Amino acid sequence: MTQVQGFALDKRQVRRQHQRWQVGLSPAAIPAERLWERLQMMAQNPQQALDVGGNGDFLAACYPQAQVLAVDVAPAQTSVLPQVLRMGADACALPVADASVQLLWSNLCVEWTDYRLFFAEAARVLATDGLLAFATLGPATLAEMRSVFADRTRVHDFADMHNLGDALMACGFTEPLMESEELTFTYANARDAMTETRRLGAANARSQRTSLTKGGWVRALAEYEKKYSDSKGRVRATYEVIYATAWRAQPPPPIAESPLRFYRA
Repeated sequence: MTQVQGFALDKRQVRRQHQRWQVGLSPAAIPAERLWERLQMMAQNPQQALDVGGNGDFLAACYPQAQVLAVDVAPAQTSVLPQVLRMGADACALPVADASVQLLWSNLCVEWTDYRLFFAEAARVLATDGLLAFATLGPATLAEMRSVFADRTRVHDFADMHNLGDALMACGFTEPLMESEELTFTYANARDAMTETRRLGAANARSQRTSLTKGGWVRALAEYEKKYSDSKGRVRATYEVIYATAWRAQPPPPIAESPLRFYRA
């Protein structure tokens, strides 16, 4: 199992989350578009690009000149785009050579990793002055849903933006730019909101997660609708999305050896 933020992740559950994500793409498409908007302000023309946690098609459309490798624990079928190669692998153990890509892109995947290991891998595979760009979910995500469960671990824990920034710096990245926004979606009822959460892969993937009785689900659904319905009876679900870019720093120059000299006092 993978350790993250003091808790163990169940990799089988992470795989299920990613398989569900492939099915439910509606809110997930918004962070990808907004991350791409941020990249357009940067002078990027990558020849080798890596999509971690996605199928590579969106990145290939953004950079048609690039060869794109898409790595995911639950890879999609072979792409019809000739410049996209898809592989199944762990995001924290990428099957990529050192310093071989100019851009590493990840949309809604970092939250399912030990982000410190992920950033270390990103630093390894990115060439000097390569760019890391990712969107991930922040701790305010699904605050409504978290509040209606007596067991707060029913919803996954998400890393704080400042902790992510500190970890980037510790892994040798420079000029990290971190931004966040809240996206709110409404649903016909609480059951639909929770179903969408599962389709997005936002349910808890920790190995310590507990099961919930049918009565517990019924009570949680009723409380959700009571507390978070609008005047039309629709319930809301909030997602905090963190956008980040950071550059792979130049390695420090080697320390020149100098002969030792000893002087008699």
